[in-house]
Amino acid sequence: MRRRRRLSTQTIQRKSYTTSTRSVSGKKQVNFGKIILYLFILTLIIYGGYWVVNNSGKFFGSDSDSTLTDLRDIGREEKPRLPAVNDEDTEDNNLPAYSPIKRKIQVEILNGCGVKGIAKLMADRLKPYKYDVVNSANYIEKGKENFMVPESRLIDQLNTSDNLANTRDLAEIIGISLGKIESHENSSPLADISIIIGRDYKKLKIFK
Repeated sequence: MRRRRRLSTQTIQRKSYTTSTRSVSGKKQVNFGKIILYLFILTLIIYGGYWVVNNSGKFFGSDSDSTLTDLRDIGREEKPRLPAVNDEDTEDNNLPAYSPIKRKIQVEILNGCGVKGIAKLMADRLKPYKYDVVNSANYIEKGKENFMVPESRLIDQLNTSDNLANTRDLAEIIGISLGKIESHENSSPLADISIIIGRDYKKLKIFK
């Protein structure tokens, strides 16, 4: 009887050990299968999301207002677009360019003959030629008024090629010979050209 009990006990222990081993191995198989299943589902979700994003234009249109953004374009800098050229713009290019306003030549008129109002009279005669008369006064030499200037003359106060050309043009208008033109480099001149009216004013072309 004792031997049978021992055999039965050993049999029970073997059955329990086999059952527990099977249950443990069964658990391992179930857990491993779940992991594979989870990985497969996650792969499908990622692939499905990527496919939806790439093919969103087919279903939602390709307008710029679409809220879906292509993942491939994220981080890329958009190249600046060149402005469209209209026919009106090309027509405007054919228009003549506006030149800057040219400054008037500034002159001063000095009375060196003593005739009252002679400087104002010359200023009025120069208005059609659009000179800017900035000063009109008596001619002063060595600190004193000098009304005994025998011949009228012009003084180029800038001593530049352009101003000398302007002085020659003015001499032609007034009627003063080119030999009566002087050039002085004045650092702060009152005018570009000085006109000194001499006692020969009656012979000048501008007064005739």
